[in-house]
Amino acid sequence: MSRTIAILFALCCVPVAYCQQLLINGSFEERVPGHSDQAAGWTEGATDADGLVFASEHHQGATSAMIPGDGKERRWRQRVDAPTARAFTLSGMIKSEGLSLVGKDDYAMLYGHILYKGHPYSDATHFYVKISPGTYDWTRLTVDAATSNNDPIEAVLVSVVGKISGGRVFVDEVELTESRSLAPEVLLSAKIADLRKQLIRVGPVDDSAVLALKKLELAQNAVSSSLGTATEHWESASAAVSAQTWAAIYPDALPQDGRAEARMIYHALAQDKVGCDKYLDVVTRTGCNGVYHSLGSWMGVVHHSSLVPVEPGWKDFDALKYAISEAKKRGIKSFAYIASLYGTSEPPKDYGLYKDHPDWFAHGPDKNMPTFPDPANPEVADFIVKMYTELATKYDLDGIGLDYIRYPSPTALNYDARNRAEILARFGFDISEAEPWRDPVKWEKVRLYRAEKVGAIVHRIRDAIHKVKPKMAVMACLISDPDEAMDYGQRWAVSGQWIDYLSPMNYDKVSGDVHLLEKQKAVANSVKSQWIPAIGGMPSFHQQTTITEWAQMVATQRKLGADGLIIYRMGGFDPAVSSFFGKCAFRGSVQFPPPLK
Repeated sequence: MSRTIAILFALCCVPVAYCQQLLINGSFEERVPGHSDQAAGWTEGATDADGLVFASEHHQGATSAMIPGDGKERRWRQRVDAPTARAFTLSGMIKSEGLSLVGKDDYAMLYGHILYKGHPYSDATHFYVKISPGTYDWTRLTVDAATSNNDPIEAVLVSVVGKISGGRVFVDEVELTESRSLAPEVLLSAKIADLRKQLIRVGPVDDSAVLALKKLELAQNAVSSSLGTATEHWESASAAVSAQTWAAIYPDALPQDGRAEARMIYHALAQDKVGCDKYLDVVTRTGCNGVYHSLGSWMGVVHHSSLVPVEPGWKDFDALKYAISEAKKRGIKSFAYIASLYGTSEPPKDYGLYKDHPDWFAHGPDKNMPTFPDPANPEVADFIVKMYTELATKYDLDGIGLDYIRYPSPTALNYDARNRAEILARFGFDISEAEPWRDPVKWEKVRLYRAEKVGAIVHRIRDAIHKVKPKMAVMACLISDPDEAMDYGQRWAVSGQWIDYLSPMNYDKVSGDVHLLEKQKAVANSVKSQWIPAIGGMPSFHQQTTITEWAQMVATQRKLGADGLIIYRMGGFDPAVSSFFGKCAFRGSVQFPPPLK
């Protein structure tokens, strides 16, 4: 048995203590004293949800929790305060009898949230496993999750939740335990083993391979005693690998000589010059020729806007202006995006647009619909255009970016008098009489109506910024599947004619879906837009992904003829992976592809 295998084996042989159940009454046997209809330790978790009901059907014990098919939102939630673990496994025994999910907002799942101390709810790490429709006997469903940052955990919320139109779902033995498969030391060990394997496979291309192997051994030896020390050795090992050795390991990830290509990364702003320089150093080391700055949404932004509230801590130093200037010195193009139609369950009620213009925001019969500015409202459209025009006028950007340029959910719609009157006049039915998504014929008309409203805003944004900056490009973050995007009012084949760079959000494993990638490319070609797919994901994805897997993502996109790649995202980006990109996948200097129209 090799040394690496032995260490991994030892890490996987976990003491029983690591599997301790963190929930109480996970089988719902205990009741709240004096309340026979409520399980001890569980609450509805929200005033607008009904609780689950008890059932005599069970996997063990005498009862289970049931989600009935009555069309009501049902939820039981439990809060686990300040757990010491950083990675979790959520599971439950599930039995289904004729479960039907016929409505667009029907669902059933086990759901977890990791909340961080000092952070808003919007920063929570979400993890869930969906309960499938149909009829089947007891089956254990499981999902793993890890923290997305190093901040202390305030609590983990676990919910059994659903809204189903037919059938019944029984839930028993819900468990939340520490996940050893996602423990940081296990994930780091897997990365170390992966690079070690690749270096041994190609042999000593040059002295860098020998040096890197020595550093990898130091990293593995330190994993169990000091994760910080092990991480330093891991990053040092990757940095030691020469461009020649990277090329020998991953020849399919190498760029084509002389071909123009966008090489970008999301997010790179800080509240002072030192922080901005630090981020730009990462961008440079990664070999990028472009950066895509996240500026915020209609709720608040980090650039100096006179239209949208500036987030606390970002008012004194104009980070965007400084970052653009410094990026130009390094030959890096700057794009910046705003989440213009972002949907939220917690709008700021005491300041900003929601306070000043409550009539701009969508309302309807679905109590779970996110709060969002209605793109069908002419005043909203005017404001979004002004927001982007201000950005284009005030900053020397190479392009502006559109994010959340869509409805926030498949059934989102404003049921105000304006939408009601227009839909009635055009299509002959009244949306206030019934939820139109329940009727496929009516809803198809509403889907096209929503896409028309979103497309009109995209068109106006392009026209407006070209009046002030005729050569400024437009880039957009898009839902990865063009067909699914239509469920959100995002019609690639129409809106794409006003977008220079289409960037589908191919996060996590989506990068390997060749059929989907080919579909994306076909649409981009049809509207004469550059196709720059995203690769990567949230910090937990970065933590789990080996350099070999990154190389495979790059190779797949390039093989299909992508016009560039954009890494999502700076947060959680492994410096060791940055070394791979800078010396291999993004090595050399290439031209950023110009717009095709």
